[in-house]
Amino acid sequence: MEKWDLYDQNGIKLNEIGIRGDILPVGRYHLVVEIWTVNDKDEILITQRDQNKPFGLFWECTGGSVIAGESSMEGAIRELYEETGLKAQKENMERIGRVIMDQSIYDIYLHRYNFELTEICLQEGETIAAKKVTKEELLELINNEQFVLRSWERVKNTKLFQQ
Repeated sequence: MEKWDLYDQNGIKLNEIGIRGDILPVGRYHLVVEIWTVNDKDEILITQRDQNKPFGLFWECTGGSVIAGESSMEGAIRELYEETGLKAQKENMERIGRVIMDQSIYDIYLHRYNFELTEICLQEGETIAAKKVTKEELLELINNEQFVLRSWERVKNTKLFQQ
């Protein structure tokens, strides 16, 4: 049973807990992180979703829900490790955006790291492949409806794509 801290619309943590799968009370939000890992060549790490998940076989950045007791940064570091095997250092992580969609507050992180695909350890049941893409290749995946569009909607106006 995954538990989440609940937040108000301003991102202020409340003294309340939500449980994955339960309907959250009106005006309550849970925290989700998305991590965009980018190397010095400006290549972006993306992973392909397991076919049994919603949006199965679509490509996406790393991400997931922050669990109760974690900070946003701690959740981002944990999710990155769980889904890719990469161990992030706080100094290489920068929050570049915050977006509210539905009953989720999304913190978007830029993770600067010179990764190699041989380092990636995929999480069974979550991801089935990983690859490096340029921004142009990412846009091609989006245009071909092979990338999770809502994730793109959250990141497209951040400094990662406005440089």
